[in-house]
Amino acid sequence: MARKQRFVVNFSKFGKEDFLSEADSTNKGIAGNPDFERAPVTHAQFNEAYQRMVVAAPSAVRNDIDGLRAFRPLRLTVEGMMTDLATFAQSTIGNNPERMAACGLPLTKEPSFRPGDINLSVGRAKLEPGTESGKIKVSTKSIPAAEGIVIEERQADLSYKEIAKVTGFKTTINGYSHDDVAIVQIRYWNNQGMGPRMVRPLAIVV
Repeated sequence: MARKQRFVVNFSKFGKEDFLSEADSTNKGIAGNPDFERAPVTHAQFNEAYQRMVVAAPSAVRNDIDGLRAFRPLRLTVEGMMTDLATFAQSTIGNNPERMAACGLPLTKEPSFRPGDINLSVGRAKLEPGTESGKIKVSTKSIPAAEGIVIEERQADLSYKEIAKVTGFKTTINGYSHDDVAIVQIRYWNNQGMGPRMVRPLAIVV
C-alpha cells in the first residue's frame, strides 16, 4: 500500500530560484482560498513577507554577500510561514488532489519502495520477559525491505488481533497480569503492506 502524498514542511533544500518560485505559487494559491480562512498565517501577512523577500532577492541571487545577509532572514520568515501553512493544510485539505493543487504549496515526491522482498516470514524472533512485571519484550532480525514489525496476539477464539505496529524491530508490550500466557505472531511491514505471519507463533508465561 503506497503512502499518500504530503505537503512539504521543510524547504531547506530548495535553491534560491526554486524557493522564490514556490513562494510565489503559494502566495497566489492561498489568496482568497477558502481552505485557508482559519489558517495561522493570513494571506496579507504572507504577501507582505513574500514581497519583502522578493525585493531582496536580486542581489542574493547574484550571490552578493550583503544581499545574501539581507535575504536570508526574510527567506527564513517566509519558510516558517509556508511550514505553518503546509501543516495546517495537511489537516484540512488532506490528500484532495484538486485542493492541493489549488493552494500552491509544493508536494512531496512519491516515496520509493524499499529494496528487497516484503513477502518474507519472520525467521528469527525472541519473546522474553520484560524488565518490569506485566511486560514482554519482542525482537526480530531486521531485513532491508521492512520498516518494522506488526505484533498480533492470539485471542480466545484462536484468531489473531494486532496489538502493536512499530518502526524498528524490537519493542516492549505491557498490560499483562502475573501468569498470563501471551501467544503472538510477528509480521514485517513496509509502505507496500505486510508480510506473512510466522510459521509458528511464539508463546511466553508473563
